[in-house]
Amino acid sequence: MRDNRQQQRHPIQLTSGYLAATIGFDLETTVLRSAGGYYLGTSNEMGPVSRESMEYWKTYAEAARALAGSRNDASSRSERKKQETDDECVPR
Repeated sequence: MRDNRQQQRHPIQLTSGYLAATIGFDLETTVLRSAGGYYLGTSNEMGPVSRESMEYWKTYAEAARALAGSRNDASSRSERKKQETDDECVPR
């Protein structure tokens, strides 16, 4: 019988899983736990689907900060791209 505590899905869900998407899943990236520690990945009702991070963290809080940081980085890139597009559309 599988230990569900290690496969438990945590409540932080901020970004879509890129690797999961490459195999046809539309899943949110969350903080997951394995014997190696906490990592960023995706899961569904069957269990883990992808490990989106290369790193493992010792604590949930460290992994959650990394996930939040990756979301902030993605938002910043999106905002910069939008601003660049807006700047190109302004008549001079």
